[in-house]
Amino acid sequence: PLWEKLSQLEAEIDKSQGSRILWIDDQPSLILSERRILRALGIEVVTAQNSQNAENVLINDNDFDLIISDVQREGKVSNRKTRYGGIYFIKELREKYRANPIIKSLPVVFYSAYTTEDIKSIKEQVGEEFLDEINFVATFDVLLLKVIPLLAKLRENPVTVSPKKVPTDLA
Repeated sequence: PLWEKLSQLEAEIDKSQGSRILWIDDQPSLILSERRILRALGIEVVTAQNSQNAENVLINDNDFDLIISDVQREGKVSNRKTRYGGIYFIKELREKYRANPIIKSLPVVFYSAYTTEDIKSIKEQVGEEFLDEINFVATFDVLLLKVIPLLAKLRENPVTVSPKKVPTDLA
């Protein structure tokens, strides 16, 4: 079970402590247990209930190591409603903030109840190539097996600190 899998990830868990995740889900009460387990492992989880809230969080504080999102969330694409608002939000986020290397490069994991066949169908419907580099997971066990090693790897590279504060351009 879960604790056996976590014991196999002990070294990665130690390295991933202090990581921060932005978790976007329109029903945050349904992921309460998952968030609590991650916090118990030393990983901070900040939630956003919708795409607009998530974007506001990122604008005000982009110090995250990873985004976890649901796939099926109401959203709009070209003024049409879509049931894949989570996917389109990530696409729009990457396009809108392509000049911001931190936001643009945040790894994303979609936590959803879709089967492999469903995901293939979604990729065909949505037609987005960037989805090939994104993980889709359906169970919390698999989510941990993807997220913990990824966070540990990301934390291996120390944060660089500028030697001097750069003045704000007021022009």
